[in-house]
Amino acid sequence: MQELKKYRETEVLTAKEVQTILKVGNKTVYRLFAKDCPFRVVKIPGGYRIHTKSFFEWLDGK
Repeated sequence: MQELKKYRETEVLTAKEVQTILKVGNKTVYRLFAKDCPFRVVKIPGGYRIHTKSFFEWLDGK
């Protein structure tokens, strides 16, 4: 739980951080981003950035 707290304090997450939090592989994370993603994801050159607040609201079931 302590590890999740450090992630919650940031403004954005990387795809790798989402992968770590969800304990899934990178293909699963990118499939989640590609479909109707339930949280805010922005594609940037070289990767994705995920809005932390919307991600954790989704994860917490809000």
